[in-house]
Amino acid sequence: MTDLLTILQRHFPEESDRIRQRLNEDPTLNEIEENYRDCVTALQHWRRSKTPEAQARIAEYSTFSRELEQEALNAYKAQVSQSRT
Repeated sequence: MTDLLTILQRHFPEESDRIRQRLNEDPTLNEIEENYRDCVTALQHWRRSKTPEAQARIAEYSTFSRELEQEALNAYKAQVSQSRT
């Protein structure tokens, strides 16, 4: 699974350095990044699990990871828009 920095850089390739800086400095993006990292860790755990609930948890954490990716993209876009005005 890809990290949040890579996902943002894929959408905004010309702003790679700025993305890295904002991930380090912005509390909102930092929190999203931490949540995303936790989500990916949980998803990896459930993918290795053989328990009956594994498939449900995989679906749940997969959805959550996509939502966090979108949240990060939206937060970054909003910050870029604010800094340009």
